[in-house]
Amino acid sequence: MSLAFQRGELQVLGRDEIASRVQYQLHSLWSLSFVWVLNLHNPSSLLSPSVVYSASDESTVMGGVFVGVSDDELTPSGSLPSKYGLAATTVYFLVSVFF
Repeated sequence: MSLAFQRGELQVLGRDEIASRVQYQLHSLWSLSFVWVLNLHNPSSLLSPSVVYSASDESTVMGGVFVGVSDDELTPSGSLPSKYGLAATTVYFLVSVFF
């Protein structure tokens, strides 16, 4: 195992994290999803709503946002107040084509 894995620094394999995902199909071409990742050591969360459009049998278009929720200021000692609080809000757009 890598040192980053042993320290719990990998997003997907972090220590003491709970993740939940809900998806709802609005129409045969449109779906909405929401991901919530919660850190159990501090009150920080990562929220990610997204929308997916099935453009054809071979392609999809997806867009969403990642929002870190928690304290976003450094503590007087200079340590990080939370895992997700200082994460910048990130908007993404993805086009997938299968062939």
